[in-house]
Amino acid sequence: MAKKRKTRSQKRTADHRHAITLKAPILSSKMPDSNSSERQQFTFVPKVDLATSSTPQPATGYEYIAKDLKKTLFTTGTIIVVQVVLAFFINFI
Repeated sequence: MAKKRKTRSQKRTADHRHAITLKAPILSSKMPDSNSSERQQFTFVPKVDLATSSTPQPATGYEYIAKDLKKTLFTTGTIIVVQVVLAFFINFI
């Protein structure tokens, strides 16, 4: 199978995109020296929402399973009943 080649307009847009990304300034983060007295201390403080954490949430996320299970059982039961009825008519007719 032949290789799909780029059109001139695709090549121009790719060249333009590459030129833009190469001209973009590279930002370097300046790390403070280990001897510097300007060190910042960071502490992690977890955010706690008291409204949701104090009351337990009931597990009500699975109502759809009961609904799907009822549909499946109904469909399966219907198929079995139809097969029994057809087998009965085929054997006695």
